[in-house]
Amino acid sequence: MYKWINQELGQLMPVANTGFPRLGEPGAQPRRAMGFIFRRCKDNKGKKVVIDLSRPPGPVLLNFWEPSCEGCVYELPDLQKIHRDFRRKGLFVVGVSTSDVPEIMEIVRKKGLTYCQVRDEDLSMKEKFGVTYIPRTFLIDKKGIIRDDLVGTRSYDQFRAALRNVDLLPVDRRTGSDLISRPQ
Repeated sequence: MYKWINQELGQLMPVANTGFPRLGEPGAQPRRAMGFIFRRCKDNKGKKVVIDLSRPPGPVLLNFWEPSCEGCVYELPDLQKIHRDFRRKGLFVVGVSTSDVPEIMEIVRKKGLTYCQVRDEDLSMKEKFGVTYIPRTFLIDKKGIIRDDLVGTRSYDQFRAALRNVDLLPVDRRTGSDLISRPQ
């Protein structure tokens, strides 16, 4: 069972797990993100929203991390910037950790993270997404299809470039460059 972390109160809140085929299994649909529902995340207007990974309300950047992982903690400020710069375009950033709530909340507070955090209490999400190395980030489009699988520590520019895969970063087809200048 995985649980959502109420960032304001530091409490665990249960969320639904409807099953997900393991990545790489015969017959599985490894490019489909389905079965996990987050009920307490917020949209770009601060309203609570349900995010079902099989049909999310917008693209989702799903980041598996741990407070004890130096590379994970290093990239958190860049994920916060991505959240800040692209939430108005409909992007949802969700952090997933298996650590104890006080450890997670300490890092969340220190780094000033405002995006949704989920505790994968029984490792079900980590297992079903095939996560064996962290940090690991999945970019899921509005149809619930995994469009990118980023293994290892990434920078703001690398996360931003991945957003092309879900049409959040328009590209000039002639030059291949971004049509939107990088926010400062």
